[in-house]
Amino acid sequence: PQGHNSRESSRVDPHIWLSPRLMLIQAANITNAMVRLDPEHGEEYRRNHQQLAREIKALDKQISDILTDLPSRRFLVFHPSWAYFARDYGLEQVVIEAEGKSPAPGDLSRIIALARREGLRAVFIQPQFDTRAAEVVAQEINGRVLILDPLAKDWAENLISTARKLRAALGGSQQ
Repeated sequence: PQGHNSRESSRVDPHIWLSPRLMLIQAANITNAMVRLDPEHGEEYRRNHQQLAREIKALDKQISDILTDLPSRRFLVFHPSWAYFARDYGLEQVVIEAEGKSPAPGDLSRIIALARREGLRAVFIQPQFDTRAAEVVAQEINGRVLILDPLAKDWAENLISTARKLRAALGGSQQ
């Protein structure tokens, strides 16, 4: 989505699986397509979809509960993969890199100033990317580098873990 990154780009964000709410839409679309393609098993597809939708809605509620009452709603990320997740839960990711490139010195200075001003002390990275620029930012704000992996194998557990890490980094008491 646009408007949810401090360093916005015109590129479409492909990270739709990081939003349980978008996953509900995808599941419904897939179910409808499967029913059209294989009507003989349509009832089974619909039953499975209903169960999956219940699980996704429960996950969404759990994440919402974890992320309530935070003193801060902004978090630093190196790679902008969490925009849909942030949008769903009233957060804002502040992006260090843009379009796959490390920040220019002026951008880096602005990000560090913003982080200092807002008391941000964590820089979230993905294990798939080089961490040097993130480590520089973390050092400058007396913070630390933490991992959020949008490609983790266990989707639901990963989103819960992400919510908990964000809660801890944003000054919320543990849940």
